Amino acid sequence: MTAHRTQSTPPGPSAADPPAGRRRGSTMRPTAQETGRIPRTAAVLLAASAVAAAAAGWATYRHLAPPVPGLVSTVLGGEPPDDPALVRDTLGPDLALVVGYGYALVVLCRLARMTTWSRTSRRVADLGLICAVATVVADVAENVLLHDGGSAGWSATAAGAAATVKWSAAVPAALTALAGLVLTCARALGNNPRALRRTAGLGTDGVIAPPPLEPPPPGNVPRAVPPEQLDSTRWRNAYRVPGEPEASAAADRRRVAVCLSGGGVRSASVALGALQALRPVVREADYVVSVSGGGYTAGALVQALTRGGSAGGDGVDRDPDHALAPGGVVEDHLRRHSSYLASTAGRLVLALALLGRGLVGSLFVLFSGAVVVGVLAGVFYDAVPVTQLGSVRVPAGGSSVVEYPAPHAAALWGLGVLAGAACLCWMAGAVLASWWDRDALVCRVPARVAGPLAALTAVVATVVLAVPAVTFASCWLYARTGQSSALTIGGPLATVLLSYLAALVAAVAKKPRRVTGLGRRARSTTTAGTTPASVVRLLLVTLVLVLLGAVWLLVFGAAVSTHADTTALWTALAVGAVWLVLGGLVDETALSLHPFYRTRLAAAFAVRAERGVAVPYPPAEPTTLSTHGRVDPEDWGSPPPRFLFAAAANLVDDDRTAPGLRAVSYVLGSDHIGGPDVGWVPTPLAVAACHRQLQRDLTVQAAVAISGAAFASSMGRASSWYGSLLAVSGARLGSWLPHPDYLLLRQELAAADDWTLPGLPRVRRFPYLLREVLGVHPYFQRLLHVTDGGHYENLGLVEALRRRCRTVYVVDASGDAPPTAGTFAAALRLARDELGVQIEPEPGVDLFDLVPGSGEPFAPEDPLAALNARLCARGVVTLRVTYPEESGLPEGQRSGVLVLAKAVLWRDLPYEVLAYAATDPVFPHDSTADQWFDEAKFSSYKRLGYELGRRCLSVPEDAGSPPGPPPSPQGNGSGPVPSLAGVPA
Repeated sequence: MTAHRTQSTPPGPSAADPPAGRRRGSTMRPTAQETGRIPRTAAVLLAASAVAAAAAGWATYRHLAPPVPGLVSTVLGGEPPDDPALVRDTLGPDLALVVGYGYALVVLCRLARMTTWSRTSRRVADLGLICAVATVVADVAENVLLHDGGSAGWSATAAGAAATVKWSAAVPAALTALAGLVLTCARALGNNPRALRRTAGLGTDGVIAPPPLEPPPPGNVPRAVPPEQLDSTRWRNAYRVPGEPEASAAADRRRVAVCLSGGGVRSASVALGALQALRPVVREADYVVSVSGGGYTAGALVQALTRGGSAGGDGVDRDPDHALAPGGVVEDHLRRHSSYLASTAGRLVLALALLGRGLVGSLFVLFSGAVVVGVLAGVFYDAVPVTQLGSVRVPAGGSSVVEYPAPHAAALWGLGVLAGAACLCWMAGAVLASWWDRDALVCRVPARVAGPLAALTAVVATVVLAVPAVTFASCWLYARTGQSSALTIGGPLATVLLSYLAALVAAVAKKPRRVTGLGRRARSTTTAGTTPASVVRLLLVTLVLVLLGAVWLLVFGAAVSTHADTTALWTALAVGAVWLVLGGLVDETALSLHPFYRTRLAAAFAVRAERGVAVPYPPAEPTTLSTHGRVDPEDWGSPPPRFLFAAAANLVDDDRTAPGLRAVSYVLGSDHIGGPDVGWVPTPLAVAACHRQLQRDLTVQAAVAISGAAFASSMGRASSWYGSLLAVSGARLGSWLPHPDYLLLRQELAAADDWTLPGLPRVRRFPYLLREVLGVHPYFQRLLHVTDGGHYENLGLVEALRRRCRTVYVVDASGDAPPTAGTFAAALRLARDELGVQIEPEPGVDLFDLVPGSGEPFAPEDPLAALNARLCARGVVTLRVTYPEESGLPEGQRSGVLVLAKAVLWRDLPYEVLAYAATDPVFPHDSTADQWFDEAKFSSYKRLGYELGRRCLSVPEDAGSPPGPPPSPQGNGSGPVPSLAGVPA
């Protein structure tokens, strides 16, 4: 088993090999030895001692301290106590309480920091630790002020300010401590030595069998880069693909790839025709790289041929010359299911109902959280009146008077002191840095103190100002409407209906328009195309997003204002129970359209020929990617191509993605999954590491659906500001898949007996839905949000070039809006920036021949003259590919040919294609949102793809070769790549 890690930092010339069990360039958390993590037994004992200390402190306080009614309210209000002597008598026992709970908070928050893995979780744990320390310090300060001068006005105000800070900071500190206690116990028990050995691949005798991690091949991944090549380390890393022979060893082979672009069922139809014509090339190809709709057809091909370990050989036709052949039963099945999403009115109703179910489920999970958290906040404010919320309630009996909960003067003083201290520390750090070295201790201390003080200020401001303001606004709005049904019933109902409508509009609506033809010989100035939706659509989405936020705050504020009365507590208990079930036990992808999309694609494209009949895959047969994503060489007759489903992993991280790109490559194959930026992991290892829910998305059928997840809450370079609406409404595709680098880190740390590392989640719970809503996608996480490959690169060209293919056929049915091929242009830029590959037209080839209007027009009196503005000079062009030195290919073997087949119209197309185009002003640029193809549209696109494939075969086999005798073109070492130069064009 070979596993590869990413290399995120360029190694220097003196970079040495890493120690055993650790690889240089790791992008994840360091090992237990490097961070000084304590053994599990010590951690459990610490947690137990923390609980015992808190219990002992509380028992001491309750037993020794005399009761002082209303002390908390008096101190928070900044008023002197009525009986200072009695208050002093409580300070001794209170000191025991402070020591007990202070020890518990600090220890448990530190354990929370130790048992968290992601960067975000560690920051939250750090905030909890800061608040724990602030709670203890503020409590001690409060006691000192009450002991020395509690009866004085200034000391009472100062004590009130300290009490405000104490109680405000105690909330996040207690929550973090509780999380630390739960995580410590769960990890100590769950990550027992047996489980860790199983994760690390260790036997019971401690012997590694097989080795969980092996070093990369010497020629494929350089371990040290010379100083003069440090600026090209990015390009070298981009060619790191596991399971590939060394570049120098493979230089005598002219690797061949067939790339099928994205574009929904439009692209699938074109790809079907192209593969039928390119069958000789596919038979000898090394790779079939598919994106989105191209993956529909590629998945159909591999599933029609794979043995998968379940069907045996009884009557199943696995001859690659028969699969998807014209007139075959599999092709006929695809033709009859071209409107795969909803071919009948009943299925359309089902799809709309599933969208409604996802919307209601997502809204309930989000808004029930507002109810539960709001009621708990009401309990807190009722017991600890940091701000006077007692008079702020939802008015009854038609009353419209709601008093604003003005904060105590002491609370404002405490907030002001914290904010002033944070500003002073920040300014002091800046001033001192101008006098001394920035790394000097005198400069670092103020800078490090300013951050925690600012965070603590934000916490206190939230408790003192923000929550009371939201509560007041909610109650005031209820008062103005008189608690009418228009707000209590009509408001949520209108929100749901508007969200449903806006989700449909955001997902599928397109507005036709006219665009100018830029062809040189154009006789007409306009042609049909598609553009994003109108301003009305944007206004609708904006309205719904604002409304959702306002209603959430309204529900939260109303829940706070209940002050934990009996009805509110029982309601919160019931809602909380359902919330825990939906948010903690239900996979969040079940609330999206991904399962429906995956099932409908499987019903149309997961089929095989059995005894002359097209038999769909049974739902009970999991098409596991590691078994069903490959074809048996005995059936293929030669080494079969590798089928790669190109997807995109969304990353919102300035250090990982370029501005506007926001996604990296994530490839799903039968051998490995991952990409150069997120690491590679063997597919069988990933499948074995996942639980059942995640394994459902590591199948061929799921890979096709994920690679074609065109609209999602995050869409890489195509991300839109209304992605949050798609997340809330459930009108989203894509899935959360294992982070390859995390799986490898998990192996390493399991071998080092690091018990703190979490396992993969059994289900993708509420936090993953929340990440989609908020658009939070950092690198340091166990699961990555994976969506359509077109969100990174829509042709699959970059993945073919990453594997150093020197003959690449690209079937581009991406449906670019005329005039230019924007998808291909984006792929050229990405290939240059990511791989250093130069792609230029062959001599005599003009890429502007693909521009509508460049083709020879029909005569004005010709019935097809209306197509003149849409005609291109040709549909297939050839380009020269030049690899850089960083690719590892030897000099003289760095050139190749790219054959681009673009789905456009040209004069010599068959009559039936041009005739259909005359009746459809958008063809062949139908919107990807149109997934309901009828027979005429499906057949026309398929025939267009077939004609493109025929013209690809006419490309000379020495195209793209450097001057001089070209190398012998080979495909998988089994024979020459066919060239049918005699095929008429």
